[in-house]
Amino acid sequence: MAPNVLVASRHSQTTKTKGNTILIIRSTVKPPPPRKVKHTLLTIPGELRNHIYTYVFASSVYVELVPASATHIIPLHKTPFNRHATTPVLRTSRPLGKSTPVHRARTTWATSLGALSLVNRQLHRETLAYLYAQPTFYVQSPNRLVNFLSVAPADKLKYVQRLHISYQTYGEPAVAQHRAWKTKSVEKWAGAMAMAAERLPGLRELKVALDIRDTPFKLRLSEPWARPVLSMTKNDGVLPALADVRVGLVSKYTRARYGEDTVRSLLLQGVRLVTAQMTARQKVAQYDGLHRLFAGAMRRRMMGWDLECSLEEYERGIGEGGFYEDVDAPFVVR
Repeated sequence: MAPNVLVASRHSQTTKTKGNTILIIRSTVKPPPPRKVKHTLLTIPGELRNHIYTYVFASSVYVELVPASATHIIPLHKTPFNRHATTPVLRTSRPLGKSTPVHRARTTWATSLGALSLVNRQLHRETLAYLYAQPTFYVQSPNRLVNFLSVAPADKLKYVQRLHISYQTYGEPAVAQHRAWKTKSVEKWAGAMAMAAERLPGLRELKVALDIRDTPFKLRLSEPWARPVLSMTKNDGVLPALADVRVGLVSKYTRARYGEDTVRSLLLQGVRLVTAQMTARQKVAQYDGLHRLFAGAMRRRMMGWDLECSLEEYERGIGEGGFYEDVDAPFVVR
């Protein structure tokens, strides 16, 4: 005869039974709840961290390379690419992601671009590429560009993808012996841009804002002012990743002051004010169009096009039957 199997809790089984009885005691005490796991940035999957890094290191940030004595945050200067710029610029004289006791004491960590990279070694390794690849590095001096390329190690420079160069030439010196300074400036820019082409293999976007103050000023790729810019030409082994080049070109012929001088000159010749103003505006607009057309030729040349193909559109525009055929511009060489 099989025994009776009774299941009882700690609070049950008090009746008597006949025959063999087996009493099985089961506890009704609830097990403790599982411990809550504390999630941090380093415990979430790496794919999610990469998305977070993309937002932290936004591509809209400008990092201007300046001397150590410069102030650190300024509004972005107006350029041929942005006439109404309001984007704040981080100004730095040292490589990003590097900290010293002196700099730490003066850093606002809540808004610091490199704060996340300095938390620990793992985050430094994971964010280094974003810290250099996302921002646009902005430079207005050949010395600052050379200093950055010389001080920042190659394992950081290889991540740089965006560079914006503002290149302004010297005007013609009043004294002949001072021309050496103008020549020296062109040589410095040529060396700095050639160094950038050599040490920034990952560069994808390049903007060059040219303010040419040479006299006489000519739109030719063989001019001395054009040589530094053409040092950053894509070819075998040089700037292999370069995919987007933008060139902005201005001179005295595209400025409002030139239009004012033109109006004044026409008034002295007896031309009515309204006619003089319309003539001046039309002339400046035509000159601006010629500058943009030539800037396109420079862009194509920097992208690796041969000389003839680079200049084809520009020469067609100023040649017979072209849109600017009848424009008498002192800087155009036909």
